[in-house]
Amino acid sequence: MQAYQALRAQLDPSGQSKLRQEADTLIRTVRSQCGIGPPDSGKMASQAAIPCVLQRYLAQRDLLLGRLTGPAAEEAARPLEAHTVLQANLKALGFLPSDSVVDGVYGPATRTAIIQWQQSRGRALTGFLGNSDAALLEQQAASVRSQPSLGASAQTETAHPGNEPASPVTSAPSLPATATEPATIPPPRRLELQLDSDGGVLTVPVIINEAIKLDFIVDSGASDVSIPADVVQTLMRARTIDSSDFIGDQTYQTADGRTTPAKTFRIRSLRIADRTLHDVTASVAPSEGPLLLGQSFLGRFRSWSIDNERKVLVVQ
Repeated sequence: MQAYQALRAQLDPSGQSKLRQEADTLIRTVRSQCGIGPPDSGKMASQAAIPCVLQRYLAQRDLLLGRLTGPAAEEAARPLEAHTVLQANLKALGFLPSDSVVDGVYGPATRTAIIQWQQSRGRALTGFLGNSDAALLEQQAASVRSQPSLGASAQTETAHPGNEPASPVTSAPSLPATATEPATIPPPRRLELQLDSDGGVLTVPVIINEAIKLDFIVDSGASDVSIPADVVQTLMRARTIDSSDFIGDQTYQTADGRTTPAKTFRIRSLRIADRTLHDVTASVAPSEGPLLLGQSFLGRFRSWSIDNERKVLVVQ
């Protein structure tokens, strides 16, 4: 099961469909070779058929493992008991909801939790728990369990959006209404968000589809939000976006006057602090490109500016 789920998480929708067809073919073949009737025949597997079924499923598992590499292969090679422990660790640290079922099956919710944990620890965003990530996750969870009085704060510091610590954000007081402004119309809300400096460029943490937080460069010269292709693939593996979100191709002009085509897609929500915008257009950039917060996001605010001296993004 885990080898199948790991391979499925690496594939696009077309590949997932083919993998599902392989699974259906395997079920029919096993039923035929092991003397089990079709589901509607009422013929159940006998005790004698169990070794036959087990042998064929283990052989299929080995084939699936052979198609995996890197962290995905390391993850899928673990026994079910190890997966339930790792899921429980994600739950204990706040990356999985408290009411989630720990069953050792890594569905979309667990994949998203893994990516969020990797983001919080500065790890590669693979969506898979390779050996080094699994060891670090267990170490972190053990540290929290050994300090019960600090458990709540430890979870808050590492939890996914909704349980994360307070951002370095200060909200300025609302501007008073003027004499000519109707009292029933509130003034624009103002938000000041502390920026980070990365190699001389200013970045801001942005939460994509209420699932993954990444640092974007604030770039007013970019017409759209721009996301590198490798990050887009990670978002698809985490089921944060899918093929239905892609909306076509667009030609963009670079700073040196060249034009380049790019695929565009819809991001259902982008959030900075408590400001969320929905249905934001983004383009797929080359894998080596940066994450850019362009005008398809910035232009949706009434106004925005950057205080370079204080390194603060101000939006209304």
